[in-house]
Amino acid sequence: MTYSESDLNQDVLKVARQVLTPKTMQELKKTVEIGLQGWKIIDRWALDSPQKLQALEQEGFLILVNRLYQQQQTEMDILDKRADYPHLTDYELLTEHEIKTTL
Repeated sequence: MTYSESDLNQDVLKVARQVLTPKTMQELKKTVEIGLQGWKIIDRWALDSPQKLQALEQEGFLILVNRLYQQQQTEMDILDKRADYPHLTDYELLTEHEIKTTL
């Protein structure tokens, strides 16, 4: 699923846009494998560890997008089980399953 420019310019990418270069943001927006959870992750990383995210960006776009995709898949594998844990937030569910949410 791809997202329109307006979808991706909402608050979900507010912090990431301040940390990553415009070129990287444009390339990420074109990456169809990255879904809404991936955008939440990239913004979380930008908020929690902006220097680490910039260092990852400097290693190259493919390295960044691969790391993001892996994290997205790991989180989605757990978050797809939300119905089994209705009392937990997404963060609590990830923590409960010992998923590292930081970069």
